Amino acid sequence: MKVLLISSSPHKEKSSTFLLADEVLRGVKDEGAVCEVLHLDNYKVFFCKHCESCHRNILKCSLKDDVTMILQKMLNADGIVLASPNYINQVTALMKALFDRSAHFIHCKRLLDKYVVGVVSSGSGQNKEVLDYIAFYGHTCGAQYSGGVSAIQQFGDDKKAEAFKLGKKLASD
Repeated sequence: MKVLLISSSPHKEKSSTFLLADEVLRGVKDEGAVCEVLHLDNYKVFFCKHCESCHRNILKCSLKDDVTMILQKMLNADGIVLASPNYINQVTALMKALFDRSAHFIHCKRLLDKYVVGVVSSGSGQNKEVLDYIAFYGHTCGAQYSGGVSAIQQFGDDKKAEAFKLGKKLASD
């Protein structure tokens, strides 16, 4: 099983979002999965210009950035962990830009037979709307939603255990 973690925190490995998502990866690795991590902040992700190129030619975009490579990695994965800090009850702009650039995933249900997990952290702990949005994105693209985990920025062992358990669930799904 191949699992891809896409993290949109600009703080990368130092972020609470990544630390929580990394526990999900520990859970899937415990079940034998091979994991890859992409920090969106390391890549060029331009905003969609709605030029319709991707509708005429799948995975062909007029924008010259790293999104096609990221989308291909999503297609090659069995499970996708989408991790984002909560920015005013929404995923980060980078994550939203990636979602917008995957329009053909939605129209063609390109994530059928794949599983999505959501990971969200925030200062408030009010993350349900963001997890619901990640679940909505996954379902709209054809994926099954294995669940989500969220926490305030400074979380304890209980949240780590919850994330680890979610990783094991992702592997079994």
